[in-house]
Amino acid sequence: METREKLSKLSQIPVEELDKKLQFKEDKGNQLIIIKEELDRETFKNIAQAVQALGGQYVKTEKFFKLPLAKETPWEEVETALKSLPDDIKLSLTVDLIVKARSFMGPQKFRILIKQLKDIGGTYVPGKEQAHFELKVAIPIINPEKELVDRVQYGGLSAYQQALLMQELITKYNYSQEDLAAKLKRSRSWVANHMRLLQLKDKIPEQMLNLLSEGVARTLLSTPPDHLEKVAEEYVTRAKKGQAPSIAELIQIIKDAKQK
Repeated sequence: METREKLSKLSQIPVEELDKKLQFKEDKGNQLIIIKEELDRETFKNIAQAVQALGGQYVKTEKFFKLPLAKETPWEEVETALKSLPDDIKLSLTVDLIVKARSFMGPQKFRILIKQLKDIGGTYVPGKEQAHFELKVAIPIINPEKELVDRVQYGGLSAYQQALLMQELITKYNYSQEDLAAKLKRSRSWVANHMRLLQLKDKIPEQMLNLLSEGVARTLLSTPPDHLEKVAEEYVTRAKKGQAPSIAELIQIIKDAKQK
């Protein structure tokens, strides 16, 4: 809802009348509401009260109202900021979330919104915009270490992608391969075999690395460097044509390279 519409609703003055009496202008993060013609006392009082309700004020020396423009922050940025907080701070905080409609909602949609938000603890606030709800949101405690471990275990990643995350765990948390194996509930050899895949980095395209199973990757590790280069070239050539080899075709390419 635009400022003039909000002002009209709160002051009970039609928008077209406001446009005759006021000029709306944005300046340095503020909405300036400039008085174009003399206002009678009652009209001025109604507009002043409406501006105050919206968080603004009257600047007597300049004869205009000043209203800070509301900044809309994408939810992704809010989520990122909350996740970056230390756990001991998160435990002591709750987010007061306001849900508003961007435009008029019909009665049916409004009833659906009321039900959905009430189901999750939302409170309807009458006397404001048609759809204005407030609810408290608990900040999730994010454990970066556990998040990485879970991604390795349950993220559905390729062997190479798992290896990259395991390397991150080793670097950040000073794990040995044995410690990491215990954390992941895997054998030490499983961890070691995956970590070996990092040797292929920069030797073959990353797109190809992400395709590899652990077994195929181990085959590549045992492939002589000159053969490995041919395999990579063949893969890139086919991929550029939109015909990236499947795992079975890749194994055949490796066999062919060894035989030449």
